[in-house]
Amino acid sequence: MTTSLGPLLAADEQFLHQVVETFANVQSTDFGWCDRVYGTAQAKDGSFGIHWSLGKWTNRNVLDGHAGVSRGRRSLIVRANRRLEPTPLDLSAGPLRYEIIEPLKRARYVLEANDVQPVAFDIVHEGPEAPWLEDRQVQMRGYRRAKDEIRYIQVGSVSGWLEFEGERIEINPDDWYGYRDHSWGVKENIGPPAPDMRVSSDMPKGVRYRFFWCLCRLTRPNGEAYRVHLFKWEVFSSRGTQVFNETKFMETDGSEFFAAEAQIDMQYDPVTRQPLGGRFVCAMEGGGVRPFAIEPVGETRTVLGAGGLYFGYKGRYQGQVMGKLHVDGERVDDTTDPAFCREAHQNRDTLVRVEDPVGGGSGWGILNSEIVGAWPDLGLGEEYWR
Repeated sequence: MTTSLGPLLAADEQFLHQVVETFANVQSTDFGWCDRVYGTAQAKDGSFGIHWSLGKWTNRNVLDGHAGVSRGRRSLIVRANRRLEPTPLDLSAGPLRYEIIEPLKRARYVLEANDVQPVAFDIVHEGPEAPWLEDRQVQMRGYRRAKDEIRYIQVGSVSGWLEFEGERIEINPDDWYGYRDHSWGVKENIGPPAPDMRVSSDMPKGVRYRFFWCLCRLTRPNGEAYRVHLFKWEVFSSRGTQVFNETKFMETDGSEFFAAEAQIDMQYDPVTRQPLGGRFVCAMEGGGVRPFAIEPVGETRTVLGAGGLYFGYKGRYQGQVMGKLHVDGERVDDTTDPAFCREAHQNRDTLVRVEDPVGGGSGWGILNSEIVGAWPDLGLGEEYWR
C-alpha cells in the first residue's frame, strides 16, 4: 500500500497544522516553493557590509544559503547547498547556520571558519519592535502565476563579531544597523531554466522600469523611534503604465498608515546604475507632502546576485540541485566593474542616511533599487539588464 502523506517530523507534534498534510510536504507542487530568510548587517561608518541567506526548497529537496562580507569595493562570499533529506528541520548547510533564539524577536546567523574564504562571523539580530508584513506579491508570466509569496521584515540592532582576512571586528548595536526578512511561497528564477522555455532577467527593449525598496528606523530628538518602509516600483511601456506603492509608516504608539502616492527623485551612476542619493517624496492620505532625503554611506555594497544568486549568476541559481553537500564561494575585487555589474545584476544592499524633516526624525536605512531602460532626464541611456 502506498500513501500520499509525507513522513512525520518533530514539528508535527506542535499544534500548528493548517492543511491536511505533515510538515514534511508543502501543499504546492511548484518547484519554486520556498521558505527563506535573508538578512544584512551594515557598519554605520560604511566600512563593512554583511549579508546572509538560507532557503528551504522542499519540492527540489534542497537547502541552500550564502554568507558574504563586503569591504569597500571588495566582496568575499561563501555559498553552501545540501540535500534537504533526511534532515529537513536542520537549518544549516556546511559552514552556514541559522538559529531562531526568540520567535519574531531575536535570530542568529553563523558563518564558521571555512576553506573557501578567509571570513567568518557570528551575528545576533534583535528587533526592538515586532516585524511587519508586506502585502502578498503575485506576478504573472503569460498564463502562469510565476510568483506568489509573502514576507515579513524586521529592522533593528545587530551584535556579535566578524573575522575578515585575519582581522577581528566587534559588532555592537551602536555602530551597526541591520534587518532580516522571512518569506515563503512560490519564487521566480529558481533552479536552471527549463530547456524549452525562454527565461531572461533582462527587461524587454523599450520598457522603462524603476524599483525602490528602503527599510528605515528613524529617531526624533526626544528619543522616540519609528519605522518607515519606502516601497515603490513603476513600469512604463507601449502596453501601458503600472505603478505599485506600498510605502508604510509605523509610529511609536503602534499606529500604521500609508502614503497615498510616492515619487522617486534619485540620481544614479550611469555605469553601475546604483543610487547616488536624492529624495523619496510622499503625498500623504490626509494631505500634505513628506519628503525623505536619502544619502548613501561610503562605497561598500553587498551584492545579492553573486551571493544569494538572485536572477542567477554564472550559471548558478537559488534552489539548484547540487548533491549531498556542495560548498563554494567567490572573491570580487571590484563590485563596480561594468562586466561584473551586468552579470551580478543591480540588486544590492546600500546603507543610507535618512532625514525626515516633516516627521522630525533621522536615522538609517537599507536601500535596494533597480532602474532599467532609457531615462534621459537622469542621464541614463538604453540599458535593459536588471
